[in-house]
Amino acid sequence: VDGSLTLSLSVAREAKVTPRATRAAIDIARIREKAAGDTIIEKMLSSAFTAMAEGTRNHASEFLPGGNFCSEKITDELRQRLSGMPTTSTSAERTFALGRDHDQRAGACRDDTRSGAILGAMDNTHEFMRGREKGEEEWRMLRRLARKGMKETMAEKRIAAGRVAATERNAKLEGHRAKQAAKKKELARLEAI
Repeated sequence: VDGSLTLSLSVAREAKVTPRATRAAIDIARIREKAAGDTIIEKMLSSAFTAMAEGTRNHASEFLPGGNFCSEKITDELRQRLSGMPTTSTSAERTFALGRDHDQRAGACRDDTRSGAILGAMDNTHEFMRGREKGEEEWRMLRRLARKGMKETMAEKRIAAGRVAATERNAKLEGHRAKQAAKKKELARLEAI
């Protein structure tokens, strides 16, 4: 709140000052002025930063001495084993999320052009798979499953998903209608007394 927190860049250069950054600095100064001495805001920020600090500590500890990914634990065997995955989880997760979001919104992608297939070709997943103990066998099984999935068009898949959703919706409606009918019956009984 008081502006004592600073972020340091990992590269030796000054941060670029853009009109947006200038506006943000003015806004932050205004927010700090209004928030000064406000105990509720201080409590909220304190709890938020406490939660974030814990998450950051957990993530960073993997790369600090003693962590799973610290430099002394990176061996030639580990480099060889992970050579088929030349991307970090963050970029891969983002790309998968973008592809999945596009699939869900538009329904425009076919199975053979979905983000998973594209990423698999991009990051050499097949090389990693084939390097496993029973890699060729697993790869054949996955290809068989993929072929089975690609025989059905996206339109057919959407219709099937719609039928499942309709079945669930009808079951809920039946329960709702049964409750309404019971209420009407009880009301008629009470009026007859």
